[in-house]
This record gives sequence, C-alpha cells and structure tokens, in this order.
Amino acid sequence: MVTTYLDQMENKTDYPGKKRIHLNILLEPYRGQLLLDHVEKEGKKRSDVLRDIIYDFLRHKVGAERYAEAVQQDSLEWQQVTKNRVSGRQTSREMKQLQTAKQID
Repeated sequence: MVTTYLDQMENKTDYPGKKRIHLNILLEPYRGQLLLDHVEKEGKKRSDVLRDIIYDFLRHKVGAERYAEAVQQDSLEWQQVTKNRVSGRQTSREMKQLQTAKQID
C-alpha cells in the first residue's frame, strides 16, 4: 500500500511545522485602522508587520539572552522542517520510480 505525504502527516501526532502559534486579534476600529495604515506604509503583509512588532516587543521584554535562545531554537526547528521536506520529496520521487518500474514489468 502506498501512503501519501498527507496521510503520513495526518497520522503524526507532532511535527515541527505543527508547533507554530496562530493568533487572532480583534482591534477596535479606529486603532485597527491605524495599524492598517502602518501596514500599507510598510508595504508588507499584515502578518509580517505584526510578527515584527511582536518579536521586537518580546526582545525588549524578556531580555536579549533569552530571546536569542528562542531564536536559535526556532532556527534549529526550521532546519529540521527543511530536512524533512527534502527527505519527503526524495522518498516521493523514489516511490514514483518504483511504481513506474512495476508498471513497465
């Protein structure tokens, strides 16, 4: 039986990309508009601007050393995600080659 990448990820209880934190924020209309104006001025996506604001806030509130440790851990996590993605693509190619070879035989 051939399993797809989605099947594999669905059956995993934990994988690096699954740990990301998602936030929904409701702002009052006029202050929210101030944020939207700032985002437009920055020329970035809202999520990118908010992420930068939150990371700057955290850097100042928790201290440089603790923040640097978190950045390092996030970097290691992202490297693992990238390795897993490359490995998954390679496995997928190999499975396709095997399927093609079986069909030819």
